[in-house]
Amino acid sequence: MPKVTFSSENKVKTSNYDYPKLKLEKDEKALLVLLEDPEVEYVHTLRKPKLENGKPVMKTETRKDKSTYETYDLQFLSRPLCKGDFTILQDKGIDPKNCPMCKLAQENSEYTEAPQRRYAMHVIRYRTKGTGYDLINPFSVELLVWSFTDRYFNQLIDFKEEWGDLRKHDIKMECTNKMYQNFDIQVASKAQWLADEDRKKLVKTTLKENKLEDISIAIGQRKEDKWIKEDIEAIREAWSAVKGNAQSDDGWYQEDEDDDELAADLNSVLDSTEDDDADEDSVVESKPKKKDKKKASKKSEEESSEDEEIDFDDLLEDLD
Repeated sequence: MPKVTFSSENKVKTSNYDYPKLKLEKDEKALLVLLEDPEVEYVHTLRKPKLENGKPVMKTETRKDKSTYETYDLQFLSRPLCKGDFTILQDKGIDPKNCPMCKLAQENSEYTEAPQRRYAMHVIRYRTKGTGYDLINPFSVELLVWSFTDRYFNQLIDFKEEWGDLRKHDIKMECTNKMYQNFDIQVASKAQWLADEDRKKLVKTTLKENKLEDISIAIGQRKEDKWIKEDIEAIREAWSAVKGNAQSDDGWYQEDEDDDELAADLNSVLDSTEDDDADEDSVVESKPKKKDKKKASKKSEEESSEDEEIDFDDLLEDLD
């Protein structure tokens, strides 16, 4: 049996995708602070029908009204960043001229869908006691990466319009759905990291020393064109086999209303697998009650003006 020494040349190289992510269990709580603006990218999710002995694998899905239906079981291939022009994507949501995956989606929505806009940002998570929001002693934090969709981006905009600078307020988060990472989010009246200079220094150092060089990897893969082409060919071949098996020796197969219904069901399945947008009913978005905000406002007036005079640009100037 070979042996290996504890030397630097034998150090195992970690993947670029080995980074701490914000992932919570059902009912788990997290106390966070957001110190930067998120980055945004468009991303494709590529899947193909599963085949066994050349035939498509079917599975039973349940609709929201509890009725069931049969559909194709899809195999995940990859989640590459869209190759399209960002301005065009923002305007039209798809760019078939510049992205082969967009072109595939335009050709046939069964094969794949238009790209989804997603965001990613570094967040500071406070270490807390048990399952609540009380801080442990001594004060401790960790840096995580949070990837999310338009829903939470818009919610954070609403919070900022109501509360002002979010760096002065902690974010209380509770997971309502583990699979889709849906959260109930509220804003705290203050930010724990601003309580004293030692906490400020620790948070500042944690953010500076642990940021990802390219946070877009939290959204999707930067795949080379040849690998994207390989995935597209695999998708085409799988769907070709599906359509081929749909035809009997008697040639009874034809595109009719049943096929339209099957395509609609398939699109429903694809929609239901997107991380945050899949289970809209499971997300309870709550904003701080007005009376709570008034109390926080009254309290802040009685406290010293130290927090109000915080110069965040100066505080975080060497983080860029």
